[in-house]
Amino acid sequence: MDKWKTVKIGSVLIKASTENPNNNPNIEYSYIDISSINSEKYEIVSPKILLGKNAPSRARKSIQIGDIVFATTRPNLKNIAILENEYINPIASTGFCVLRCNPIFICNKYLFYFLITQTLQDAIIPFIRGAQYPAISDSDLLSVNIPIPPTLERQKSIIKKLDDLFEKIDKSTLLLEENLKHSKALMGSILDEVFTNLENTSEVVKISKIADIKGGKRLPKGEQLQNTKTDYPYIRVTDFNDNGSIDVNDLKYMTKEIQSKISRYIITSDDLYISIAGTIGKTGIIPKELDGANLTENAARFVYKDKKGISNKFVYYYTKSDKFKAFVSEATKQVAQPKLALARLNEIELALPSITEQEKAVEKFIEMENTLLKMEKEIQIKLYNMKALKNSLLDQAFKGEL
Repeated sequence: MDKWKTVKIGSVLIKASTENPNNNPNIEYSYIDISSINSEKYEIVSPKILLGKNAPSRARKSIQIGDIVFATTRPNLKNIAILENEYINPIASTGFCVLRCNPIFICNKYLFYFLITQTLQDAIIPFIRGAQYPAISDSDLLSVNIPIPPTLERQKSIIKKLDDLFEKIDKSTLLLEENLKHSKALMGSILDEVFTNLENTSEVVKISKIADIKGGKRLPKGEQLQNTKTDYPYIRVTDFNDNGSIDVNDLKYMTKEIQSKISRYIITSDDLYISIAGTIGKTGIIPKELDGANLTENAARFVYKDKKGISNKFVYYYTKSDKFKAFVSEATKQVAQPKLALARLNEIELALPSITEQEKAVEKFIEMENTLLKMEKEIQIKLYNMKALKNSLLDQAFKGEL
């Protein structure tokens, strides 16, 4: 880092101005708030178009092409972006620090790359105040030191190297994300094929023939759930995991008195649950330690008529097939406030071989699922490594090693 120097961020900026759009009530503004930032891509997306008279009190910071916005509330979320596109009278929220580079000293892309480094995050930690809404001030950010190479040409060289390397990383990341997406969808497709083939060799029955569909129960009027653990958990749709189990980390509980009023609506690990409102179609089996829990009114359960002749897991895997998902989608798509009617669940048909064949099929399903989960984990590790590589390259760049 020969002849590099370290300066305060604020010393290489031009002061940005403020404006009150309310003074121009009939002029259109493009209002950029924190929700306008895609923090994954560091981009401004869909600013709100509004008249000056409708602008919120936080819309006060004038911005122009090339300015960088840095969200000072929850700065660890890295809501950071360069204004690169033309917008009608762009105005930013006071929740941002607007950084306008002095072109004599610094390139805006060079500063942007520094702002997304871990070095910057580490530097602002001592300034963060507030527990519920951790934040820093503009002056805190502007007081952070930034290493500057001796010439603008060196800055541009670093920018180009990072741009080129990040473009390659982003392309690889996109491919990995596509592979992950396909991997997650593959199980439903495989199950679809298996259950379709079973229709040619097994009896096809309606759910109503093998199970009674029973809804959950709303809490009695005026009653409240509690965080304190009791013997009476109340399972909500938000507790349903994508892997067919229950998230026990945020369970809510009832008192014995409340549970006694809705005790007829318990669910056991012998049943299959399904969400019928909110996130519709999430299915699974509760763990044995939650046997006897109560189920939200936004879910239902399959109570099998012949528990010895039906594998709960076999039916569960059927609900993970593309055919079942299509049924749920069709059953709810024309409803203003989507809710899956219990009567529609009774109409579901599935191939039901002998219990021995069901259990063999479940063994194969579990094996396939484990293989796909292993594949997904490997992809996620590669995605993590891609992100780590970016951080490493940024670290090298600002140490003068790139």
